[in-house]
Amino acid sequence: MIRAKIVGILTKDDVSLFELKGLNLEANLFMLVLNEASKFALNDEIGLGFKSSDVVLAKNRLDTSSLENELKCVIEAINFGEVLSVVSLKCDQISFEAIISNHALKALNLSKNDSVFAYIKSTSIHISTQK
Repeated sequence: MIRAKIVGILTKDDVSLFELKGLNLEANLFMLVLNEASKFALNDEIGLGFKSSDVVLAKNRLDTSSLENELKCVIEAINFGEVLSVVSLKCDQISFEAIISNHALKALNLSKNDSVFAYIKSTSIHISTQK
C-alpha cells in the first residue's frame, strides 16, 4: 500500500484533484475523486490503492501523456499465464503488481530485473485507509 500525505486539494463542482506526497516512495501522485474533499484536509495521511489491471508499463518514460502518476520500478518477477501475465514490481519501499497481456509482455520484451516506468491514471487511485 502506498502511504501518502495530502499536500494539495483543488475542488470544483464536487470533483477534487488531490496532490499527494508519497511517504514510502519518492514520488508525488495525483488522485481525482468525486464528493470526497470535505472528508479530508491538507496534511492528512492516507493509504492509497489501485487495481493491478490499471497499471500501464513502459520501458521508456512517456514524455507526452495524460498519465500523471509515474513510478520508476524494477521487475521482481513475472508470472506467465495463458493470456495474461502478472508482473511484480518494486518501487522504493513498496511492491505491487501489473496485469498485462502476454502480447504486450512480448512486445515490450520484459524480463526480471528490468527497469520500467509504471503509470497509474489519477482516476484509478483510491483511498484505502485514513490514519
